[in-house]
Amino acid sequence: MALKDLAVGDTVIKYGEDIGKIVAAVAKGGHVHTHNLKTKRW
Repeated sequence: MALKDLAVGDTVIKYGEDIGKIVAAVAKGGHVHTHNLKTKRW
């Protein structure tokens, strides 16, 4: 769940770790999942 509005390119931190970047905008309270978040490894 997004704690704030997230824009394309924003970094996502989960439990203090960088888990990826946003590839589709997410509004505050929206679901952050594989359809809008991609790992930076690929």
